[in-house]
Amino acid sequence: FYPNSLVVSGWDILFNWILRMVIAGYEFLGKPPFTDILFHGLIRDRFGRKMSKSLGNSPEPLELLDRYGADGLRFGLLLITPRERDVLFAEEFLEVGRNFVTKLWNAARMIHLRFPSAEPKAKLTDPFDHWIVDRFNRVLERINSLLGSYQINGYVKELYDFVWHTFCDRYLEYLKFQPHKGGLARFLLKQILIISHPIIPFVTEELWSRLGFGTTILKASWPDPIPAQSRPEVDDFFEIVSAVNRIRSEWGIHPKEPLELHLTCKSDRLRDLIGDNSDLLRNLTNLSGIIEADHPPPRSAIHITKGFEVYIPLAGVIDLKKEGIRLRKERDRLEVLIHKLRQRLENPQFLKKAPPDVIEREKVRLKQLEEKYEGVERCLRLLAG
Repeated sequence: FYPNSLVVSGWDILFNWILRMVIAGYEFLGKPPFTDILFHGLIRDRFGRKMSKSLGNSPEPLELLDRYGADGLRFGLLLITPRERDVLFAEEFLEVGRNFVTKLWNAARMIHLRFPSAEPKAKLTDPFDHWIVDRFNRVLERINSLLGSYQINGYVKELYDFVWHTFCDRYLEYLKFQPHKGGLARFLLKQILIISHPIIPFVTEELWSRLGFGTTILKASWPDPIPAQSRPEVDDFFEIVSAVNRIRSEWGIHPKEPLELHLTCKSDRLRDLIGDNSDLLRNLTNLSGIIEADHPPPRSAIHITKGFEVYIPLAGVIDLKKEGIRLRKERDRLEVLIHKLRQRLENPQFLKKAPPDVIEREKVRLKQLEEKYEGVERCLRLLAG
């Protein structure tokens, strides 16, 4: 097996190991032992120190495996480890890995229970079919490019975003109202297991066997793109669903409370899609009606994008006076928290002594509080008419 194509190494042993192998290869065999070198960063503790037995700052690997599983541990670590850069270790990132593996398992279970005998096949019959396959094609293209340049962290992020947000949060919710889409659902799940296998081999192998896809996933071929149309109006359709759910959350409206949706579509394709799938939109968002609107009704919650405008009338849905009192209290509470956090982040002593990950976490928290404050202010302006 000489020469190899790739060696993976920490940057800290470049001179005392990697270069020695190269020199020895040229000296004794006349050619280098490998063509590519992939340097990975070091995992450091929250204070930026290299983990070592002498410092006692390294977590017990077997305990981490018990808590997060081998696949969850691997996924979580790679999710936070950019190429050639060190990473500050924190267990909450491993929880992200474990949660992703659980999400994939539950998605496979839902599809198997709903479509136990459907033959996996890429039969596209409507805009939603073309949309999900086109989205898969795009993520597959990006993953192929990232793997080709050894950007494992980017590959894991692409996989996470597609499986969690596109496939599970959107497509599986759509499938709950589609009893005849089992073939495509099982086909897509099969492709997802294949592209996930390099990073979570144990769970994907188990699911492959349980779902009856074959003896072992190791014999499966890497997917190729499937011909499909680009359907951006389906993205807008699901954004409308998200907008209605976000309004419910912001205003404390119960999910079972029917809402009247006033909607302005800025493209004919989106308007036609909603016209053909109005029952689906009602089911996904619990709407009492969908009305095409040219302007917002009085005292409506609003969500505007370049593709559509959503208005939800609030009169009769919530007690506007009580909601105003609640929002003003929440605004006052957020003002206090934001003021204290800004003072901390402007304190030179805190910036000097606090670990970098703590400072970054506080900055993220401040941004989240400021965004929440803006949302409360927006709601109060709306109530003021």
